[in-house]
Amino acid sequence: MAVIRHADSWLEPHELGAKRPYRPTYSESITLGPTHRRLLEAPLKAGSVAIDIGIPGSLRREDAAKLYELAYFARGDVLELGCARGLSTAIVAQAVHDAGRAARVVSIDPQSRMIEQARANLAAYNLLAGVELVPGDAPAVCHSLVARGRRFGLVFVDHSHAYGEVLAVCGLLPSLVEEGGFVLFHDFNDRRNKDQTDTGYGVYAGVVDGLPEPPFSFYGAFGCTGLYRCEGAAEGRAGNRLSSILGA
Repeated sequence: MAVIRHADSWLEPHELGAKRPYRPTYSESITLGPTHRRLLEAPLKAGSVAIDIGIPGSLRREDAAKLYELAYFARGDVLELGCARGLSTAIVAQAVHDAGRAARVVSIDPQSRMIEQARANLAAYNLLAGVELVPGDAPAVCHSLVARGRRFGLVFVDHSHAYGEVLAVCGLLPSLVEEGGFVLFHDFNDRRNKDQTDTGYGVYAGVVDGLPEPPFSFYGAFGCTGLYRCEGAAEGRAGNRLSSILGA
């Protein structure tokens, strides 16, 4: 099975928010079946680009389809930073189930009330088996996972939009992601990342400044997500660091 790198979808800072369609990362994605197709055609919330499939959350069709694909084909366990009410967690858990894999899904959220809502939503769809919901601060829990030697085939990062919070996690990812594994950053391609008056949004800058290259390489932008793969020292990703782009 071939892995496809969409380096041509790289976004310069002034392009953030530009439409990026879903494109397959795995050559066999065409065989994924009805759940994947339903996500690509999911109904939208009124006046929104976010899907409405029964669990509250904010994912575009492209985001949801890419997350399902990556979780379906991931080699190993899946780590999610920021479960909120469980929308993305349910998609990951469904993909693992559909693939017939015995992988674990570890999902972290700093708010206990979100953990409980996610637990209830997952239970309603019979998707709790194999899911570990962990209350706590993402960097702190990640440090604990590193200390225990845990590694993952896929990490979905959606715990914060703040530059510093994203930066802190990026520094830990080389110790968390299996070689050949992927990291999908939600809200990487959000126009608010280029608004210097919006100090709450710094996902793009946090990734570009904080994610080491190598071992990570850029593999594509889809919807509002950005995808990177842990490849080792041989290749760097397309695109420059933000400091270089801005002439710093």
